[in-house]
Amino acid sequence: LAFQDSFSNPLLTSLAAMAVSLAFGLASGLALGIIHVKLKVPSFIASLGFMSLWQSVALLITQNPESVPKALWGTVEWYKIAFGVVGLPLIVAIAIILFIHCVTRYTPSGRTIFAIGGNERTARVAGMGVDRTKILVFAINGVLGALAGIFLAANLRSSAPTIGDPFTLKIVAACALGGTSLAGGKGSELGTILGVFTVAIIENGMNFIGVNAYYQNIVFGIFVLAAIALTVDRSIRGQIVK
Repeated sequence: LAFQDSFSNPLLTSLAAMAVSLAFGLASGLALGIIHVKLKVPSFIASLGFMSLWQSVALLITQNPESVPKALWGTVEWYKIAFGVVGLPLIVAIAIILFIHCVTRYTPSGRTIFAIGGNERTARVAGMGVDRTKILVFAINGVLGALAGIFLAANLRSSAPTIGDPFTLKIVAACALGGTSLAGGKGSELGTILGVFTVAIIENGMNFIGVNAYYQNIVFGIFVLAAIALTVDRSIRGQIVK
């Protein structure tokens, strides 16, 4: 009874759900990193495989969108917490960006990440912990992906197995437009943020003039190809996207 009573509290229910989601994201990221490092599966292919796997699992659990019942709206009310005009989600996002900036710019692990992206073989010869760093990056990515899912579900007060599909191409477009090299070794937090704003402005502009959603994906695809063509280092031969 005490256990059931504790989860009748909206705050405790919300915290428990978020903890489970973050733990799952961490476990998924670790598994993906280990598969990439130990089995030598290219990270891009492994990521696509995991995306298909978890989406199928989600569809097996529920095929239809699930809304948060009105009686449980209190479990997602934290999303509306604001300090003046600044909302809690924005504060969390800024904190994460600052944390990642400090890690990538001022720690050995951060320098190792860029070294691996630039030339993994050289990083190994230099004695850097390549495998360990890769697994760590995948684990962090899994946690942040789970956090993004939590924010999206709280904002919409609902969830669906395919809720994240429209964001896949936009994420790649934002990173590419922000100057992140898909071959690795180049990128910045500020550039990615500017890329996100650019994608948002383009999308809102197309919605404003009434561009069909299917044509919008074509536009974003063209932007991705153009950004890659402009940022790729053509002086390097035989380089692959890792």
